[in-house]
Amino acid sequence: MPAFNAPHPITQGAGTDLRANWTPDGQWIVFERLQDGRRRLHRVHPDGSDLEPLALEEPDGSDSTGRPAFFAPNDVVFVSDRLGRTALFRETQGQVTPLHASEQPCYGPALGTAGTWPLLYFQSDGSDATHISALGQDGQVIRLTHTMGVQDQPWPFPDGQSFVYHAREDGRHVVCLQSVQAGAAPVVLSDADEETAYVTPFPSPDGR
Repeated sequence: MPAFNAPHPITQGAGTDLRANWTPDGQWIVFERLQDGRRRLHRVHPDGSDLEPLALEEPDGSDSTGRPAFFAPNDVVFVSDRLGRTALFRETQGQVTPLHASEQPCYGPALGTAGTWPLLYFQSDGSDATHISALGQDGQVIRLTHTMGVQDQPWPFPDGQSFVYHAREDGRHVVCLQSVQAGAAPVVLSDADEETAYVTPFPSPDGR
């Protein structure tokens, strides 16, 4: 069994820090900070030094939310409502551009550890339903989950060929495994109800 050190805080100050993710080079942890009613993405070194906002040129009155995804350490996909709807944006070389928008809000961008396409995300589909889709480099969208209800928080395995996610199934909160191939059937991994809607599964780095 791996040995773990005692947990210790690496962020300080007012606010609530959520949904952390590593940059691919392991030099930074990027996270959402909720403070004074605003949500902004920040980064900090793993030792707690140099905590600072990401330079995303977020307009006044808008929010950047959720965990980001990385093609490279300085090439990030994130969620923002800067254009009046919650959509996916990409920041690279200091420039922020829309990556994908739809009629319904988009959340939770995720890439395999190799930082390659497709990019997974989940999208609201009414007041009590979400589904997961894959976005290709050509902009094509393929919906991956089709079950009624909630499927969210996708995370690809390192090879990008399959992914895990949270689902609400028959009143239970479960973890599912599924191929990224269109039409693939999910496999429920949970032995029992996880009993929380905040399940966010992550594969290990070696995919096991």
